[in-house]
Amino acid sequence: MDDRRRPNILFIMTDQHSAHMMSCAGNATLKTPALDGLAASGVRFARTYATNPVCVPSRFSLQTGRMPSSIGMKWNEDLPVPEEFIEGSLGALFSAAGYDTVYGGKVHMPGALKEVERYGWRRLTDDARGGLAEACAEFLRGDRAKPFFLFASFVNPHDICYLAINDAMRAAGREPIGNLDSRTCEAVADEARRLAETPEGEGQLAPLPANHETSQSEPEAIVTKYLPDSHQGAKYRLHAREKWGDTEWRVFRHTYRRLTETVDAEIGQVLEALRESGLEKETLVVFTSDHGDMDGAHRLQHKSVPYEECSRVPFIMS
Repeated sequence: MDDRRRPNILFIMTDQHSAHMMSCAGNATLKTPALDGLAASGVRFARTYATNPVCVPSRFSLQTGRMPSSIGMKWNEDLPVPEEFIEGSLGALFSAAGYDTVYGGKVHMPGALKEVERYGWRRLTDDARGGLAEACAEFLRGDRAKPFFLFASFVNPHDICYLAINDAMRAAGREPIGNLDSRTCEAVADEARRLAETPEGEGQLAPLPANHETSQSEPEAIVTKYLPDSHQGAKYRLHAREKWGDTEWRVFRHTYRRLTETVDAEIGQVLEALRESGLEKETLVVFTSDHGDMDGAHRLQHKSVPYEECSRVPFIMS
């Protein structure tokens, strides 16, 4: 095929982004204009599910087309990956087809798949935030001799993970996590906590979900396996269920929404550069996420369980 007739591909991926966390999906508690515009110009698939609602297994499936069970992976494990899986992976296939395959942002893959260069990609940037948006925009505005496959892997709204973890650690008399992800989450959560201090501000917080309370038919594994799980010894899932009241859960939901709006703005920068480059009509844009978040349903937060909130992910093609 003539390279000039091949479509470019811009693949945008977020982390921990539930399918309901877009205003184009009918969610009135946040605004996602970039993703809404993408859906308006293309097709939004409303029933898309991750192979496993955990980062590494889901990303492994997306890159290789294989179920996580094909290498015995159940959760975020650094397992070896057979060479034939690597040779048949997304980057390798498109590189062999003559595409300029470029990867930027979060990787979080098992085995040799951590080294994106090994399976056909060249690394654009390790930044998974605003720096990724800027690097993608610069790439899209640049000159090129062949079609491209640009994989832009953003980290947010994954920072929401740290809200319950840090709260449980404080309750145990320990210092919260100090990395960038945690600090970003805490800054947004502090704003939500300030809103909760006044009736006017409290009214701006997202309400509790309709299925917030626990169900009589809750699987036993939630109590015996999921809730006792800990991070650095802090049983944050159990802490949130037992200690958080309505305000804490609404602060959590507000924070999750603001982090989602942050990544939507970063995606907007990339899409604007695509339009400015004149390549919009020659480029297939794909958007999805690796998994969702419980977002207060069943008095749970985080991921890893096959509930709808965790397993169903956004998927748009334009």
